[in-house]
Amino acid sequence: MLNFSSVFTEYRGAKTIFLHKRDEQGTTVINNVTVPYIITAPGSYKFIGNLTFDTTVSTTLISIQTSNVKLNLNGRTISQNLPSTKNVTGIHVADGLSNINIENGNINTITGTGLIIGQNCFNIAIHNMIIVQTGSNGIIIQPNSDTIAIHNCFVGKSLSVNKNNYGIYLDTVKNVTISQSSFVGVRAPAGFTAY
Repeated sequence: MLNFSSVFTEYRGAKTIFLHKRDEQGTTVINNVTVPYIITAPGSYKFIGNLTFDTTVSTTLISIQTSNVKLNLNGRTISQNLPSTKNVTGIHVADGLSNINIENGNINTITGTGLIIGQNCFNIAIHNMIIVQTGSNGIIIQPNSDTIAIHNCFVGKSLSVNKNNYGIYLDTVKNVTISQSSFVGVRAPAGFTAY
């Protein structure tokens, strides 16, 4: 049985409406969202369709604004339809959050950064992700974040000709584990080692 609920919220001055439903396990099922999606409640979220966003403003397509979230893209793709809109971010985890898991999907054709982990985040897992064709960096992990695990990910080359864009950019972070992953371009603090 699926329970339906409509949610209305305001985000950076832009009003967003989306319809979601929960499956028997209590996972929020996401499909056919054509506006930015904002996660404000802890829990599990799962895509059942590709999400292509038509946005005319620089924004974040999926914004996680609470701790204790599992976002399962379920093999689906997040992309941007209007390449003339610059600086659009695929997924953004707000500052100071913990226990976030992002997994099993693709982010491509985004004019900004594919995935941003905010400052002071703790216990973040990124698994089985492909991030390609971004206009900026593939993944940015901002300062003072701690205990980050990246496993089985591929981050390809940026579409930008800017030489300061990287597959992954680590900015003064601690306890980052990267395994079975490939990045085109790495920028990390002195002393960083990957294996």
